[in-house]
Amino acid sequence: MGVQYLLPTNQLKTFKASVVFGALVNIVLNLPLILLIQSNGAMVATVLSELLATVYQLIKVRKQIHIFKLFAEVWKYAFSAVVMGVLVRIFTVVVPVQSVTLLLLAVLWGCYLFFDSRTFASSCAHSDDPCFKEKI
Repeated sequence: MGVQYLLPTNQLKTFKASVVFGALVNIVLNLPLILLIQSNGAMVATVLSELLATVYQLIKVRKQIHIFKLFAEVWKYAFSAVVMGVLVRIFTVVVPVQSVTLLLLAVLWGCYLFFDSRTFASSCAHSDDPCFKEKI
């Protein structure tokens, strides 16, 4: 949201505030979560801080953008990610990844599945509605 919308529309104050907010949340959450669940704590803190920074940005632009239309096609990406995840998991169980070559093959397989399932999902539904409430 920030780099794709806030910066091009010259909403620097909102963008800066969201970055500072996200950094502060990350700092506050890192210490307790790292102590509790080690490196996974850093991961959880980072994801939560990014999520909260994005929510802050969405709240600030809710009068400029149709938020529900913006996320109307998220299901395609979720569908693709689930298909990719399941099939890559099956692939790595059938062919245990014990070398860099097999790891590269698994990554390429995952990329193919993701983009192929996105193409399938895109052909199932389409939306011509613009996300923006008004032309800028």
